[in-house]
Amino acid sequence: MIIFSGWGILAIVPPGIGYGLGMLLGVAIGGESSTKAFVIASIGLMIGSVGDWYLGNWFNKIRPAAQMDQAVAARRQQLQQLVSSGQYYRGPGYPMPTSMQDAQNQADAQLAAEAAGAHARIGNRHTLFFIPMQYWAYIGAGLGAVLLIVYLFFQ
Repeated sequence: MIIFSGWGILAIVPPGIGYGLGMLLGVAIGGESSTKAFVIASIGLMIGSVGDWYLGNWFNKIRPAAQMDQAVAARRQQLQQLVSSGQYYRGPGYPMPTSMQDAQNQADAQLAAEAAGAHARIGNRHTLFFIPMQYWAYIGAGLGAVLLIVYLFFQ
């Protein structure tokens, strides 16, 4: 049973494509049962694993950060509208703003606190077997290196 979250299942695609293309190239060069085919396939697995690094970073780091920046910009605009209309009040337990500048300062502090809390929670939502996608690059490259050693020295 494969356990994944988000698009984590895609972590098997780049190494699989690399291994498959390497096997096709190896069969074309050296024949079906040749050691060359398996050596080139293991090199293809290692090269394909690099794709996991970039794919995982995009899914788990780059895209969530961009979405968070958009959300913070929208929240900034919302707070700015409240401040400019004179309706800003942070809530119970906080003092009422006494001036527009005070309201602006409180809104800025609130936005900073909300953004810091939100940035701490983003990232690594796309996993395969509870391992973030980008770290499968190391696992795939390690597996490719082990297979390369086995095919070169123990066949």
